[in-house]
Amino acid sequence: ALLGGQLRSGIDTVLDLVGYDRMLEGADMVFTGEGRIDRQSLNGKVIDGVARRARTAGVPVTCVVGSIGEGAQTAYEAGVSAIFSINRRAESFETARYKSRENLAATMEDILRFAQAVR
Repeated sequence: ALLGGQLRSGIDTVLDLVGYDRMLEGADMVFTGEGRIDRQSLNGKVIDGVARRARTAGVPVTCVVGSIGEGAQTAYEAGVSAIFSINRRAESFETARYKSRENLAATMEDILRFAQAVR
């Protein structure tokens, strides 16, 4: 209310600023993610805003995350099409964090190989 300001969602402000809706035009898929997806990931955070707008545009959304927590399946109701964890082995975060870059690369390669095969 101060100086005529208005309260807006942070993710919506950023998506508007970068022209996200225009970027969706002609897109085949959107990739997004965060360190951990769980039920809180849909409370106005990045995945929520990205998925909501992509669903409106008819573009599927794939979340690539470090870990999948309780309530993550609620992301499907928000417009997420698939969720993948980059952790390729059952190991602690203390061990896995040093392999994040290579695990992300390997997971993305697997996802893109699959997408190419079903095309």
